[in-house]
Amino acid sequence: MQDTDLEGLFATARAGRPSPSAGLTARITADADAVQAGFKPAPIPAGRRPWAGWIAAMGGHRVLAGLATAALAGLWLGFAQPAPVLTLTLTLREAFAADAGPWAIELIPSLDAFGLEG
Repeated sequence: MQDTDLEGLFATARAGRPSPSAGLTARITADADAVQAGFKPAPIPAGRRPWAGWIAAMGGHRVLAGLATAALAGLWLGFAQPAPVLTLTLTLREAFAADAGPWAIELIPSLDAFGLEG
């Protein structure tokens, strides 16, 4: 068998596609409608509708849990103020008080200091 023989077989198969009868198509559609009728979502109780819509709009319970965790961490860092944050705040306040401007402050040092020998 050659490639041309195989192409001829494929062409014959493509040309003579069988189609299902109208009765079979009607039975399949009726069966699909009956199955889909069982998948209707349960109604949401009237008292929970505003919260459920808001929670769904935000992305669900897991997203709200992450948002609450981030908010509490930010609140804690805002009140606790670790020493490095306080040092940075004091440095920035002194620099702005000296009217040096924000461009005179080097918040991210370059790697040149680490490359020095000696």
